[in-house]
Amino acid sequence: MKVERINNWFALCSKRMMRNRWVVLGGFILILAIGVSGLRYFKVSASWEDYFLEDDPMLVKTEEFKEIFGNDNFAAVLTRCDNSFTKDNLELIRELTNEMVDSLSYADKITSLTDIEFMMGGEDGIAIEQIVPDTIPTDPKQLEEIRRKAYMKPHVAERLISKDGTLSWIILKLRTFPEDSIWNKGKNPVSPEVLTGNELDHIRRIGQNGG
Repeated sequence: MKVERINNWFALCSKRMMRNRWVVLGGFILILAIGVSGLRYFKVSASWEDYFLEDDPMLVKTEEFKEIFGNDNFAAVLTRCDNSFTKDNLELIRELTNEMVDSLSYADKITSLTDIEFMMGGEDGIAIEQIVPDTIPTDPKQLEEIRRKAYMKPHVAERLISKDGTLSWIILKLRTFPEDSIWNKGKNPVSPEVLTGNELDHIRRIGQNGG
C-alpha cells in the first residue's frame, strides 16, 4: 500500500540519520550558523507604502501631495469639552499644543485654536495678533470676542472648531521622515511612524491622567 511505502521510506531515512547522526548534526549546525549570520542583512519595513504596487493610484496621489506640501506626515488630536472658549479649556488646549511641539521628535509646524494669528486694520495700519492672547481672560465679553474672531476665519470655522464649540482640532505637521536606511540600524530599531505613534499615545495618557 502507498501508506506503507511512505512509512518504510521514513523508517529508512531515520535509520540512515541515526547511523550518520554526527554528520547530520554537523550539517544542521552549519546551516543554522549560516542562517544566523545572514540575519544582519534582514530588514523590516513598517512603511504602509510597501503594501502597494509602484503604480498604484494611492501612491501616485501621495507623491503628488508630497511634491506640493513637502510630505504627508501629520499628527492630530481632537479635543472635546462643553465649551472650548472658556479660560480653563483654552489653557488646556494651549498646554496640549505646546506639549505636542515639545514632545514629538519630528514636530514641525502646529496649528490649533490657541496658535492662530488674526489680522486687524485700524487707524495706525494693520496689526497682527493672536486670536487667543498670551494671558487668557476670564471676562465673558473678552472670551466671546475670542470666539467671534475664531469664527471670522473660514479655515478655522470649517476645519479646526465645530459649530457648537465643543470639538477642536490640534494639527501638527511633521518633518519628512528619514529613509529606512538611516533609522533601520542597530538592535530593535524603531521606525519614525511607530515612534511618533508612541509619543502621541504618551501625551494622550498624560492628558487622561490629568498631567
